[in-house]
Amino acid sequence: MDDTVKMMLSSYESGIQNYRKSLGDDNAAVIKAVECFEKLKAIGESSKDIMEFTGKTTDLLPEMSKLFMDLYNEKPVHKVAPEVPTSEKMAMAYHMSYNSIQDKEKSPETCKVYERIFEIEKQSENGLQFLRLITEEGLLIKMSSISLMETSQRLLQNQQDVSLPQMDYYHQNMINEMREAKSTAEIDYYSNIRADISYYENQWDTFYLIVIYVNLGNAITSYMLSRTEENRQCVEYSYRFLAKYFGLTYDELMALPRIRDYFNKMIWVTIREKYTAMGCDTPEKYFESEKALLMQCIDSRAPIEFGNENRKMLTFFGKQYHVRNEVPGLYAKAPHPDDNG
Repeated sequence: MDDTVKMMLSSYESGIQNYRKSLGDDNAAVIKAVECFEKLKAIGESSKDIMEFTGKTTDLLPEMSKLFMDLYNEKPVHKVAPEVPTSEKMAMAYHMSYNSIQDKEKSPETCKVYERIFEIEKQSENGLQFLRLITEEGLLIKMSSISLMETSQRLLQNQQDVSLPQMDYYHQNMINEMREAKSTAEIDYYSNIRADISYYENQWDTFYLIVIYVNLGNAITSYMLSRTEENRQCVEYSYRFLAKYFGLTYDELMALPRIRDYFNKMIWVTIREKYTAMGCDTPEKYFESEKALLMQCIDSRAPIEFGNENRKMLTFFGKQYHVRNEVPGLYAKAPHPDDNG
């Protein structure tokens, strides 16, 4: 078990043992406190560090604080007076947790929460008051919500060079919603529903890229490497599908914001050096060479049939969007948890 978690649980166990002496093991409040402690202990044993532990116990830690207040208000049946732990003892685990965080991960938001906890520690007369005050201010909840928020902020920053617009919107929504979360129920609700929406957006985006661009791009690349009749036919059929199904020309396809972002960040960065040495030093020049190969594959063949404007509509969560302008912007229009539409 992590040392910081062990220290926190030890303080809880010590407090409960004192109340067991004064109230008895059969006291209802003692029984509830022991049950809650055992749940915390089980989670502590399976958690790798204090951050994972607090993230998994956003409902149990406030409950434990409340149960200590209930114990404090119970009338003793024995003469042994319970020893009320000091605020310093109850806050020790938070000091260890704070010190265990690497300096580079101590963001202003995280520091602000811990600093407030340490202020309350100094202001509190005892450990019970300390627990009550940090619970009332929602600091235990903030420790979890800020952790999720900062994870999204870090991932959002790290993926700027990757073509994942749907994940950009996911992380931005998580940042906004975790910043406003006021309860563990809200944290769980928004985390789960955002994860579900993101899952389907990722599936949709992957399928969209494959159908509208990757199939044709791979066919042209294959023909570029080996100019066989079979490869030529793959190019022709892929382009006919694109024209008929989406009503797009090659130029219109490569002008789509989602396709340009995907090409620039995922493809061009891997082939730029090779093609620059061949005098093709910009995406635009590459498109010209790719288009020339495409025209060779369909030259002297039956005219390309283009679908009408209605073909350029995409269905996203039951609503229609125009392929030319909406992707990747439509990910910002994904259903919001409070959207009844």
